[in-house]
Amino acid sequence: MKSLKTIKIVIAASTLFMLVFLCLFVSRNAPGLTALAAVIALAAGYGLVYLAAVRRLFTTARQAGGSKVLAAVCVLLSPVLLVFLFLEATVLDYYQPLSLYDDAIAALALWWGLLAVACILSLLAARAALPALARICLVALAAWPLAASLWWINSPEPGEAVLKNIHVYVGGNGGYDTYRIPGLVLIPAGSRLGSGEVLVADRLLAFAEARRDGALDKGVIDLVLKSSDDGGESWGPQTVICRHEAAGRRGKCGNPTPLFDRDAGRIVLAFNKSGLDTDAWHHSSHVMFSEDGGQSWGDAREISNDNLVFGPGKGIQKRQAPHPGRLLLPGHFGGKAMLVFSDDHGASWQRGPGLAGGDETDVAERADGSLYLATRHLAPVSRAPEPNGRQFSISSDGGDRWPDLLIDQQLPTPVCQASVISAEGDSLLFSNPAHHRSRARMTLRHSPDGGYSWDEGLLVYPGPSGYSVLARGSEGSIYLRYENGNMAYSERISRARMGPQALQAGLTAEDSEK
Repeated sequence: MKSLKTIKIVIAASTLFMLVFLCLFVSRNAPGLTALAAVIALAAGYGLVYLAAVRRLFTTARQAGGSKVLAAVCVLLSPVLLVFLFLEATVLDYYQPLSLYDDAIAALALWWGLLAVACILSLLAARAALPALARICLVALAAWPLAASLWWINSPEPGEAVLKNIHVYVGGNGGYDTYRIPGLVLIPAGSRLGSGEVLVADRLLAFAEARRDGALDKGVIDLVLKSSDDGGESWGPQTVICRHEAAGRRGKCGNPTPLFDRDAGRIVLAFNKSGLDTDAWHHSSHVMFSEDGGQSWGDAREISNDNLVFGPGKGIQKRQAPHPGRLLLPGHFGGKAMLVFSDDHGASWQRGPGLAGGDETDVAERADGSLYLATRHLAPVSRAPEPNGRQFSISSDGGDRWPDLLIDQQLPTPVCQASVISAEGDSLLFSNPAHHRSRARMTLRHSPDGGYSWDEGLLVYPGPSGYSVLARGSEGSIYLRYENGNMAYSERISRARMGPQALQAGLTAEDSEK
């Protein structure tokens, strides 16, 4: 029977790609030996079950027994399920486990795609193969829990230099499905607030997008805030500081980008609203202020309505000439990275020149008063920027002019936001998922010369990790808020603390406390 022979050829090709997927699955996961052994055993067991099902098809299809009606239903549903789970695994809901990127995604697509073709062929011309093919499809669908098993096999642990890692926002808590896009501002101890209060300890304000309907950039999104006066060891209650709604409709508040104006003693929070207009992706940009360290907020003020997008992460206030005291908010507009600045403490705002090819942006001030801008590539998510590295530019006049963007290939990166802050002297700190393709391996790097060279870095978290934001405490501690999880980087937002000596890559937690 020619149709059955064709199906067997298609299944044989599918099996080849299944083996490729399993090899990639094993090689791209499980950094520890125990986890590696578990993954190998799981993949081998799964492969044997699948091969047994294929052998059953090859040897018994002509004399297939059982209910062909039930088998037909299973086979009919299989292509739909295969397509849905593939999209769920690779596109929807930002589900990006370490095993599923680029070449592994291709192998999985070919494997399941060929199975879908075999299902269609069998329904049309080879009904004798239905029972055996139904079994193969059911086993193939079990690849989904195979990947999900990494949740318990490969639970990543923070790196040795992390003194303490605390989960600040966890998906499913507080009435929201997912928390993403961390923002962070640190108010140093001794600061006088606009309300007159003088802080006796550093205050951390942790902002986030609270996504009601899932991890994607759609649905209802509010801005929430938690604060801490003990370095993030404990956090106050979660409060909603922006909810975009009108006439019974809900929209999105996003991209929190805060800074502390030390001269005025107040917090400036920049953010975007979208989702109520006909064009759900049209952004208006807003700022609002807090005079009492984040306990209460004034009304939001719109500063533009033309798709200017802030940050996200943080802004800064310049300390050195030129333009000391200038407030700087990073962002992007029309495919160009830029800074929005104010020289009158937020009463009015101006846009600096745009840098073509930039996207989500951060900025730090160097010791000589120049500005270091880092921005991500405009490229599809999950596809490596070419050439790989972080885009940057340096302004010597306070952000009035910028040279064209350059690529720093010392900073491997997927398509993802990153954070940069100043440290002692001309040092800079940089955080991002330091992987060429996948949002994984959150890493902290140190530059002793203002961003011209970078060390090998400290691994903060080896697993899935995404957006991040940095701050330095009065005593020198380094605080990092970052998206992370066991299987997807959108599971939670955590705070990692490292000691001052963590500027020297490779130190352990014990060393960094000395």
